[in-house]
Amino acid sequence: MSAAQIKIVLGRYLPPNTLDYCVQLWVQHPFHFTVTKKRSSRYGDYTFNSLKKEHSITVNGDLNPYAFLITYLHEYAHLLTSIEYGPHVSSHGQEWKSTFRNVMQAMLQQGLLPDELRTVLLKHMKNPKASSSGDTHLVLALRKYDKNNFAIPLMMVNKGSSFSFNERIYQFMEKRRTRVLCKEQSEGKLYLIHKAALVEIISTEG
Repeated sequence: MSAAQIKIVLGRYLPPNTLDYCVQLWVQHPFHFTVTKKRSSRYGDYTFNSLKKEHSITVNGDLNPYAFLITYLHEYAHLLTSIEYGPHVSSHGQEWKSTFRNVMQAMLQQGLLPDELRTVLLKHMKNPKASSSGDTHLVLALRKYDKNNFAIPLMMVNKGSSFSFNERIYQFMEKRRTRVLCKEQSEGKLYLIHKAALVEIISTEG
């Protein structure tokens, strides 16, 4: 993939004014890039093929432009961390956090983000989490840019209410620290779903 090709691909998903910066990162350290279908378990990932000495990054194509951007930079920080500290460094340890801050700092300083989102990200970057979904304030800030305005974070659903998630119907049973115990309606099985997961209300209680 050439710089021109990566620019075309990224141009379909990123906020326009962030495109040049993201392409510049690719030029500095080229990698295989793939836009994937929705994955409920992750927004993106980074891998390194030690035999071929190749870096690869994937990002979910269903993300809104700003969520796509943050995920892209999150995974690129993994690439830089691997290059600087080796492939066996802790995935989301201090090395990655410091690298992610540096990558994101340039974006924040250039004024390329909406003010409200920039404010939330500045706080998030003080101690970035393994996933942006782990930061409630960031989830809510990013949700404003989703096409699906009917979805809300699971943590905002009342206990006992029914909701749809990944084409299945659940009932909100009990809130845990970072997840919610939910009952799947068709089979009656219990599942733990992250409190930041976006769901659609079907019926309300409470």
